Amino acid sequence: MTDYRKLFDLTGKTAVVLGAASGTGKSSAEALASLGASVMCADRTGEGAEAIAAAIRAQGGSAIPARCDAADSADVAALAAKAAEAFPRLDIAVTTPGLNRRERLISNSPS
Repeated sequence: MTDYRKLFDLTGKTAVVLGAASGTGKSSAEALASLGASVMCADRTGEGAEAIAAAIRAQGGSAIPARCDAADSADVAALAAKAAEAFPRLDIAVTTPGLNRRERLISNSPS
């Protein structure tokens, strides 16, 4: 039987996951770390980023937290700088935050 973990061995690789505190981002950060990657867990809330990074470390993985609001270009630039400082290179980038803006497609008021 094929050992699929060998096909996806990420030992020595680095990753940044934006939106890592919940949902798809959390699952992505956990999966990458379980396959050997060192993961920077970034999220809009510093507490969420720290929680997922701590959970990964508790499972024996390598993870560091970072606060970043994906809707703020200065935050994204700061995240890139932090990743460049933390890792010798970046192998994987995952962006999963959902930005939801609720507006009517068509206004009911006359123009």
